[in-house]
Amino acid sequence: MSIRSSTVAVAATPRLAISVAEATDALGIGRAHAYVLMQRGTLPYVRVGRRRLLRVADLVAFVAALPTSPEASA
Repeated sequence: MSIRSSTVAVAATPRLAISVAEATDALGIGRAHAYVLMQRGTLPYVRVGRRRLLRVADLVAFVAALPTSPEASA
């Protein structure tokens, strides 16, 4: 009898949602500021049990909607 191991490409599958801590690292903001943005509704999140998760697509849209500075467009 032979046992075959199955490999699952977990790393190749992009994550759809990340934790608040991961989002703050990705955005370069503090945890408290992230919670303020979530409370205001500026940064949408979903609840899974007691956890708050931020959808990666929402983070991309949030950053895309940020105004650019005049120096960045020069």
